[in-house]
Amino acid sequence: METFRRSARFSFALIATLAFATGATAQTYPDRTITLVNPFPAGASTDQISRLIQTKLQTALGQTVVIENKAGAGGNIGTSFVARAAPDGYTLLTAPNANFTITPHFQPPPYDPLKDFTPITTVAGAPLALVVHKSLGVNTVAELIEYAKKHPGQLSFGSSGVGSPHHVAGELINAKAGIAMTHVPYKGGSAAQADLTGGHIKVAVLTFSTVAALDDNAPIKILAVTGKDRLKRKPDIPSMAETIPGFDVFGWIAILAPAGTPKPIVDRINAEVKKILSDAEIAKRLDDLTFQVIADSPDGLAERIRSEYAMWGDVVKASGKTD
Repeated sequence: METFRRSARFSFALIATLAFATGATAQTYPDRTITLVNPFPAGASTDQISRLIQTKLQTALGQTVVIENKAGAGGNIGTSFVARAAPDGYTLLTAPNANFTITPHFQPPPYDPLKDFTPITTVAGAPLALVVHKSLGVNTVAELIEYAKKHPGQLSFGSSGVGSPHHVAGELINAKAGIAMTHVPYKGGSAAQADLTGGHIKVAVLTFSTVAALDDNAPIKILAVTGKDRLKRKPDIPSMAETIPGFDVFGWIAILAPAGTPKPIVDRINAEVKKILSDAEIAKRLDDLTFQVIADSPDGLAERIRSEYAMWGDVVKASGKTD
């Protein structure tokens, strides 16, 4: 009995010590430089968004915030680096949804997308664009679907690569519309757009910002944006959901920390980032990049990851396409 009492007293003391240490860490956070890891090259959307909030975040936190680009392996190098970092709030990740909800279904990454991170907030999101070559002779999503059904096996769609949001958006169109366009993966969206412009492929799913400025003289045209709603900046372009009910492919970029990061630190970063995103100037600059502010809670981001991971897993499994 005495041994049990000593063991219980030790356990309670240990818990109290850990709780005190966590509280003290959260109260003094931050007291040194914070690293915001971007798992893609300089100039990528994740990099642009990191730099957009960097200055204001370090002002709000009173410490230097540095951006470290750890690109490679489709974002896996930088993402896995953060997964292995100390959960103390000094190493954070800015990454797109694909690294957590899509690509793991094609090639298991060196991290667990559901367990190895503490969500902080979704910064912003943007839809993709369904684009066709004008020589195809279709002007609406409904006409494209009709063409595909009348010409089975003759249509291909290009994307920025296997496992990209662009790829799975095309597969989702196939599944929901009952058609079978063949996927043609490219090494990046610019290569897909170049082949579409040249007429080598007739359909592509592209990043909206790269085709937003198309004029009537361009050989390609946007049929729809892939979100559920039309964009405020381009209200004349239909949404996919207007033809395929429930269709909603919306790419997003989020900030996360290693699993086990104390809640007070997570809440502090979340609150400061949300204040930054409420700034009209920041919102305008994001809009210029065709992104819309989201700024959700840690729980909101966690649910977003869980639900989309399950959804895209079902789409990939149903398509039978892992390459």
